[in-house]
Amino acid sequence: MGYQVVVSGPERPALISLRTNAEGLPAVERALGLTAPRPAGLVSSRGSVTVFGLGPDEWLIRTGPHEEEDWFAKLVEATAATFSAVVLVSDAWRVFTIAGPETLEVLAQSTGVDVHPSACPTGRALRAAFAGTSALIHRIDDRPAFDVYVDAALARYAGRWIESAIGAVVRTGSLA
Repeated sequence: MGYQVVVSGPERPALISLRTNAEGLPAVERALGLTAPRPAGLVSSRGSVTVFGLGPDEWLIRTGPHEEEDWFAKLVEATAATFSAVVLVSDAWRVFTIAGPETLEVLAQSTGVDVHPSACPTGRALRAAFAGTSALIHRIDDRPAFDVYVDAALARYAGRWIESAIGAVVRTGSLA
């Protein structure tokens, strides 16, 4: 019998990678309408935009489906006069959602990062080893539920690993 979890994905998220310095950050925050999360691991959200703090000058921005091109253009304009990099990376990532009462047990098999609520409260996102690869693990609510972002080239592997860990076949998304 498998773990009591529900898995969806892999889905193609709408994502933008942003690198900017202190000079460019105020314009980015004005364009996004929110404060960029600092330090790494923190997350800010407003409407359909979620910003993951990845490092002192690095963020990953998730937008609503089919909005990444518009947000990309806004961010390119906002950072035009600064030392910055704005890159569409939607095709480089896939995201699985794992939710249910035994989600922590499943994740404990895949990563050495502590995902207990005391160490990883709702809203926190951590880059970590995941099933022999790497991932961005984002706690999205207290059910518990997590979005696990993996390299698109490794999505099939990650999906098969999740299937093995939970003892069931994931049928909600294409693993191709």
